[in-house]
Amino acid sequence: ISPIEFIYERFNSRVLRLFFALMTLIPSILYVIGQFRAIGQSTEGLSSGKISGIWGAIGLGAVMLLYEVMGGMRSVAWTDVVQGFILLFAFISLLVVGDTELGGLINNTYRLALSQYIVPSFEEKLSWYSFVIVGMAFPIYPHILQRFFAVKDERRLRTSFSALFILCNFAYIPAVIIGLLGYVHHPDLKASEREKIFSIVMRDLLEIGGFPYILASILLASSVAAIMSTTDSLLMSISSIIVIDFFKPFTTLSEKTLLIIGKFTSLFVVVLGVIFGILIKIDLQNFAVLQAGFLLQLLPSYLFGSRFLDVRKNAIIVSCACGTLTMLTIFFTKRQIIGLDASIYGFFVNLVVFSITQVTLVKLHPLPQDKNPSALEFTIELLNEEEEPINKPWIFVVIFIFALVSGNFFRKSGTIDNFIIGFPVWAFTALVVCITWSFYGVLVSLFIWKDMKTNTNLLQGPQHRVYV
Repeated sequence: ISPIEFIYERFNSRVLRLFFALMTLIPSILYVIGQFRAIGQSTEGLSSGKISGIWGAIGLGAVMLLYEVMGGMRSVAWTDVVQGFILLFAFISLLVVGDTELGGLINNTYRLALSQYIVPSFEEKLSWYSFVIVGMAFPIYPHILQRFFAVKDERRLRTSFSALFILCNFAYIPAVIIGLLGYVHHPDLKASEREKIFSIVMRDLLEIGGFPYILASILLASSVAAIMSTTDSLLMSISSIIVIDFFKPFTTLSEKTLLIIGKFTSLFVVVLGVIFGILIKIDLQNFAVLQAGFLLQLLPSYLFGSRFLDVRKNAIIVSCACGTLTMLTIFFTKRQIIGLDASIYGFFVNLVVFSITQVTLVKLHPLPQDKNPSALEFTIELLNEEEEPINKPWIFVVIFIFALVSGNFFRKSGTIDNFIIGFPVWAFTALVVCITWSFYGVLVSLFIWKDMKTNTNLLQGPQHRVYV
């Protein structure tokens, strides 16, 4: 199934389907390029520049194509589980090694805190809020949507979300530790070399020898496997979009031919990722901003389209196009304005244009009153009656408060801060709020979000198929 099928079935529009497919393909391919760039930089960092990153990228691409041919989404899921346990062991061990071999976590934290004791500036605070808003696009990444589709039932989906809210805190800790060790032990790194900080810290561990050497080897192997898993699921998503959204609706090709097209699509994207991952000189942070920015422009369509019957497809196309053009214009000129990423400005323009266009189209062309409601109307009515988080505004009010407080908007920028257990107060506040925010997500997923009830009305009048 294609991640775009919901949009097609919801609006019954091939034009919108192709538009969304293109808007989803671009960030997906950028994501793949970023993965190959990451493995290339790791190769160069580990070898101190003696081995070109292109060889690491080529090796990854070859193994990954074999990985995709032999497995599918189930293999991705199982390897993710195994990698998770290996990484968990390795990161716990990293705490021990960091304490015994690299100066100790508390000592390194204090040394870093001495240079970060000033409350962030207004632009730095806006940059954090920018990160939070861009993060809203995460659920509509195509490989994430396909994982949602693959879940057996809604109860398991809620349980998975609950685990995700908790485990994300543990997932970020190793990255913080590695960044901390790299910052303290390599303070003179150039900006262009900071993306290689993981491989540089691993090289430090390899040079120590003994258990740190084994630990670094496990971390390196696990990180490569994690990159392969993510990239492989992205390749499957890209292939499904190309085949299901571009070829299948407009041709009479056999399933076997479509399968071959999907395989060649994967090969083409891998080659593209290797070449551009090495040649394009955009840092990984900019890659992340750009790829999430495209999907952020699609977010209102999923939200409004699944909740309101009278959403017009022309309003969606016009608003997405205006938001994307705004984002690209700012990205390739200034990238940020007053601390906010280009994608945020595009998102705001998107919402404004959508609101104006939607209201105008509804007034000019009111929705006819049908005495025989379609399955679409029954579905949206049912969704609005269900006990889902999106139907409870107070949940999002609390989330908004968490997001606002986490950015320390109430603290005066530029002032000298106090310390709490080695952290500046502003950093400690952000940490505590984010952890509390995660547990709030667990409570919502387990106790507020209820399983969907069966409604026989969905079987009546299906003028076109609708995904709930």
